[in-house]
Amino acid sequence: MQREQANGEGGFWLDHRDRRNRSHSWRYPSPRERRREQVMRDWFGPDVAAGEIRSHQRPAVALGNSLDSLMRELGRGREVLLEELRDHWSELVGVEVARRTQPLRLFQDCLEVEVSHSTWLYELQTRLGAGLTERVAEFSKGRVCRLRFVPAGRRRSFGRVN
Repeated sequence: MQREQANGEGGFWLDHRDRRNRSHSWRYPSPRERRREQVMRDWFGPDVAAGEIRSHQRPAVALGNSLDSLMRELGRGREVLLEELRDHWSELVGVEVARRTQPLRLFQDCLEVEVSHSTWLYELQTRLGAGLTERVAEFSKGRVCRLRFVPAGRRRSFGRVN
């Protein structure tokens, strides 16, 4: 498909791609691309040409989507997800639980959560943990499937995940 597009035989053959290696100038058409657009204007006329040219160009992409995909490609998706979890932690687990807990780090599909008191650690491991895990999994769109509660000050390594 990309080869077809590069050769001008398919989808988006009016993309401005000749100057992508230059800063800011990639937004403007090259002489070859200008000639293509001029042929379209001559063929379709000035009224219809603008719509035809746009229909053969790649649609605009939101900057946020591009940045998210770039972060995932660079392997920073976990850090971004961890920051989102920290930002929305009190909404996810409730104010009372959020006062006593803090998300520490992510490893594969497990979120390590630091708990300030042993009583709360017991409550989270026995009664509240399953509900919190479901909410966090829903928020993270399945990227976090397990929660691991650890006492404050005793951060275990992830080599021994139960």
